[in-house]
Amino acid sequence: MNQIHWGMTARNQEIMVRNNETTANQSLTILLNMQTDIIQTGDVIEKEKIEVGIKLIAGLLDEALASGVPIKLMSNTTLEGQKESLETKEMWGNNHIHELYTILARLQLKQNMPFCQYLKNYSYQMTTTDLIVVTCFLDEASIALLREKVYEGYNVKICLLSYEPDRVLEESFDVYYLNTHLKEKLKSEKGGEGDV
Repeated sequence: MNQIHWGMTARNQEIMVRNNETTANQSLTILLNMQTDIIQTGDVIEKEKIEVGIKLIAGLLDEALASGVPIKLMSNTTLEGQKESLETKEMWGNNHIHELYTILARLQLKQNMPFCQYLKNYSYQMTTTDLIVVTCFLDEASIALLREKVYEGYNVKICLLSYEPDRVLEESFDVYYLNTHLKEKLKSEKGGEGDV
């Protein structure tokens, strides 16, 4: 009875059982990059995309809570009144996820340092098995630093909030493009007509 996922059971109208075998040693860091452009020096240039990224992270928190995976949140920004870049403790459970939701709501939409510098300075604190990077922008130096994490044995996934048709990321990473932006891009290429 304690393995039944009651929320999913109610939603799907059939018995849903928790599968914990893959999460025994799994842990997750979600890394939000507040740098949206190479020229950005402070305030986020593309706020609407970062807000979509924050919503995506909220969904990832729901998934982590449902699966019991310990999670930490990191970002190259600060909370109001703080000087250090955001880094939460790696924990799990309802209270921790609720605390992370509160932190997401309080994030300042500005970077406190370029993403590449952030990765150099804080890479040693990314100690979980999995790393999900939510970003609009990646330069070559940042990609090289993330590649090092893959070589160290980390499972790195990149969620791109911007569609760059001329840019292909290497196979070292699992890359996900957020559908809403792909749909916008495809719709604009079709002249705004028809379903995408």
